[in-house]
Amino acid sequence: EYDAATRNLNDELTSINDAKTKHMEELASTVGSINTDTEQMNEKDEQKRQLTHEFDKTCAVFRAKITEILFTKICAVRKVRNELLVNSKVTPPSNMSDCDFSDWASKTGECMNSAGQAILCDDTCPRKDPYKCGGKEVMKRDVIVLPNANGMKCPPLEREKLCGQKKCPVDCVMSTWSGWSKCTKDCESGVQSKTRSILTKPRNGGKGCDAVQESRACHTGSCDRDCT
Repeated sequence: EYDAATRNLNDELTSINDAKTKHMEELASTVGSINTDTEQMNEKDEQKRQLTHEFDKTCAVFRAKITEILFTKICAVRKVRNELLVNSKVTPPSNMSDCDFSDWASKTGECMNSAGQAILCDDTCPRKDPYKCGGKEVMKRDVIVLPNANGMKCPPLEREKLCGQKKCPVDCVMSTWSGWSKCTKDCESGVQSKTRSILTKPRNGGKGCDAVQESRACHTGSCDRDCT
């Protein structure tokens, strides 16, 4: 009876040691992956900071140009025109109807590449020449008020803008689950686990990976013991 109990304990220890070795290998692999991902994340954070700085700087320049166009080249010109013609008997401001139009909106809602295909992203971006990657989207605006003969004519109602100039997201791809491992104990609550590996790591904002290991309780019944 003692020898049988000893064999059972040795078998359990062997099973536990095997499971421990396997889990240590998985832990080492996971730690290595975490370190790699941390380095990539730090690199991406630095890139994000640089791009945000350039974006804010460029936006400030364009906001200044928009303000100049709106308040100096449009509103101010209209105001001067109206003041000059306020006493005109031929074209007083009351006889003027300037063109009014809506904000820009996408005409088709699609970004088209040079081959005429609808795209959302382009893995060849970025390039030194921004016109060499991504696609173009047609933007339109509608006339709300038609101008009369004396009013300001309508500007162009369509234009193209660059689009799809970002790398395509890559979702995480995982293997199928392995079978459940042998229970670590023959009775009184052991543990079984199953694992799966990461075949493709997520990139460019793709869907992240789920858990690579799951565990469950097994052999939860109490151990049979002889009455002593």
